[in-house]
Order: sequence, then C-alpha cells, then structure tokens
Amino acid sequence: MANPHIYISKLDAAKRQLELAIRVFFRNSEPVSIHTLSAASHTLLRDLGIKQGLKSIVKDQIAELIKKEKRSEYINKVKEAENYFKHADIDHKEQLRFVPAATEFLIFDACYMYQLLTKELIPILVLYKMWFSAKHPEIMTKTVEEKETIVKLISDANFNLEDRSKFLEHLPMVEKKLNP
Repeated sequence: MANPHIYISKLDAAKRQLELAIRVFFRNSEPVSIHTLSAASHTLLRDLGIKQGLKSIVKDQIAELIKKEKRSEYINKVKEAENYFKHADIDHKEQLRFVPAATEFLIFDACYMYQLLTKELIPILVLYKMWFSAKHPEIMTKTVEEKETIVKLISDANFNLEDRSKFLEHLPMVEKKLNP
C-alpha cells in the first residue's frame, strides 16, 4: 500500500502547480483552472522571494516590463480574478468578466520567480518563457537584438504561437538543449 501522506516543501508545491498550469495552458484547456494554479504558485513563489529580498515582476517590479498605460489595468485584472476564484464571502452573487490572457503574465512571472529562487532551468518553464517572449515582444524590455533572437529561434523551430497545443510538442527539444 502506498504511503498515505507525502512531505512537500512550499517550493516544490509551487513548482508542481506551475508545471501543471503550463501543461494545461499549452493544451488550450480550462482557463479558470490554469489561472487558479498559476496564482497559487505565484503567491508561494512571491512569498518565498520576499524572504530572500527578491521581487515579483507582476506585483513588485511591473514598471520594468509593462507599459505605463497598461499597468493599472493589468494589476487590477490579475488581483480581481485571483481573489474571485478563491473567495465567495463578499461577491457571491457577482459574475466576473475574466480575461484569460492575463494569466499569461502571471505564469511568466511565476517562471521568473522560480528561476530567481532556485537558479534552475526547468525545460517546461523555459519553453513557456520562450513562447511568452515571442508572443508579447511589444511589452518586453529586452533589446531589439534579444527579441529578434527569440523570434528567430521560434520560427526556425517551426513554433506556431497561436496553436499552443503544437508548441508543447517542442518540449523534448528544449529538454535536450538544457540537458545535453
């Protein structure tokens, strides 16, 4: 019989939630579940980061990645959905106008936080960050050369940014590049 319990760290829980959120995201599946998993992971990673003096892009450093005219809209949407999906004490009769695309930013930041905390390059997180950078080059602060390199890498590998389910098929390539 299997052990009836497991011991798990906050960091491992965040990693598991994030990896699953990305897999479900790349399968174009259930957006509320993707957001909920991403938000839970992000919260753990942000809390762990604060203990080490690290800052979240989304909630602490957003000015460095998001254009000024998009900041408050994005912050409000991220917090609104995260809280709506967790609580029913105040707004139990309300409906949320949820924008699933906001989850893309939350996942990106969780990947960033995980890498800052661990210094690990997890293939599925790297794949997601590649997708995000190519999908949203207009808001990234990277230099033009870096953006062009990411876009070229993705186009050379025949990545289709619009068909996320096909994008996941390239995970073995990323794994091979990270773990030769």
